Amino acid sequence: MKAVFLRWEKRFLLMESQIARDKGDDIRDISIRLRNALAEIAVHPFDEIPPCSVLATSRLLPSDAVLLAGQSIAAVLLEHGSIGSHASLFVREMGLPCISGLPHLLTAATQGALALVDADAATVTIDPQERHRTVFRKGVGERERARVRNGI
Repeated sequence: MKAVFLRWEKRFLLMESQIARDKGDDIRDISIRLRNALAEIAVHPFDEIPPCSVLATSRLLPSDAVLLAGQSIAAVLLEHGSIGSHASLFVREMGLPCISGLPHLLTAATQGALALVDADAATVTIDPQERHRTVFRKGVGERERARVRNGI
């Protein structure tokens, strides 16, 4: 069974279209969920994410994104995937900032590092200096005031 899913996943990942490549993650997701269900595995690594954390991971599968709905995380950063992947769409629909396609993210960010995430500008600052924090806070305040003015 695993080999069949891997073949289909590989087929999608080798396709020219980014949309088709994103479907490779969907195939992987179905495979993992089915194998875990058959093995009666019910624990998920995301159950242990501390509140207000930024989740930085290589990939996010659609079922992983759904599990984040019960978590109180601050943002999601992905090394792989595109803005149109199902996982990215789910995360943003839940109101969480999400940036995908960040090469070398996991080598740049260590566990416990502070990260400033501006999903509107698609930027991440890891281990920011105080001046970066000040500029970030100012930008957040300005955007919040604009939302209030516009009734959003």
